Amino acid sequence: MSNKIVEVIVGHSFTLLPPGREDLHTHRWTLFVKPANKDYDDFPDTKMIQKVKFEIHKSFAQPIRWVHKPPFQITETGFASFSAIVTIHLNIPNEKPRAIPYELTLYTGQSGENEVVQKLPVMTDHIRPEYLELIKKYRPKKRKASMAYGSSNDEKSPHSKRALSPIKEEKERKKRPRIEEREDRKEDRRDDRKNDSKKDDRKEDRKEDRKKEKEKKHHRDSRERSRDRSKESRERETRETKDSRDKGLKEKDSKEKEPKEREPKEKELKESPEELTKKLNECEDPRVIYKAGLYLLEHLPDVQLDLKTQKLSYDLTKGSADDLLEIARILKKSK
Repeated sequence: MSNKIVEVIVGHSFTLLPPGREDLHTHRWTLFVKPANKDYDDFPDTKMIQKVKFEIHKSFAQPIRWVHKPPFQITETGFASFSAIVTIHLNIPNEKPRAIPYELTLYTGQSGENEVVQKLPVMTDHIRPEYLELIKKYRPKKRKASMAYGSSNDEKSPHSKRALSPIKEEKERKKRPRIEEREDRKEDRRDDRKNDSKKDDRKEDRKEDRKKEKEKKHHRDSRERSRDRSKESRERETRETKDSRDKGLKEKDSKEKEPKEREPKEKELKESPEELTKKLNECEDPRVIYKAGLYLLEHLPDVQLDLKTQKLSYDLTKGSADDLLEIARILKKSK
């Protein structure tokens, strides 16, 4: 598997606008993509680059813009620097789009330009020959070692102090392609080494990302476990509080009932059956009469109800001490 490098320039130029505009814009700028080779600057075709996507600041009316033919550039006016993303879609088969972050900075001068060379590695295993030729065109020309060799017809060259014989001149002419080929191979090896180093950097970045993801997952699980424990403790406290409240209510009810149950036994009968009978006959509270009548019908023997007069005939002397205490308690509630 071998790679070639497509060298392009991502940059911007700007000029200062006259003051006093209504929109307060201070600069006109152009964001562009072009080959690194200045001799191939005007992009006569789209064989290498299919289209370019410019993602600029969200404050602009159309923050995402596509350019499908050269020149690959957009022009706007503004008043501040911002970060942009330039995505280059190559026309080479099986090559993914390349997203390149770019800082568009506006300076205070009248005009200016900033360019950054971007090297895009492409797979050359299944690439067609015409693309290889285009890749060479995009690469900026460098001073070749063959320029050091003079020519018999170049009298001004500092290296041609004397004319070469036809045989030597033919040898020198044959050497030049080999030297250029060696320079190309050296350039390719340098590019391969750079690609290898980038791959290593990407591996390290992926390892770091995995490590950060594990740490995030650990923290997230810890927070979830802590929430679960706090929820369980709150539920346990709620249950304990409810149980203690219920227990307290039960104890309170039992304490309230105990005196009532013991009261008839603890108290001594202070009134005789005759006195209670007299008070009951003199009582005019219908509720007290009703309760006393129910109690007498249920607990005393030989109690009879006259249906015509709706009066009871009873004898309290036949009742027990508890019965007399209960009748006395009912009579105390009379108004």
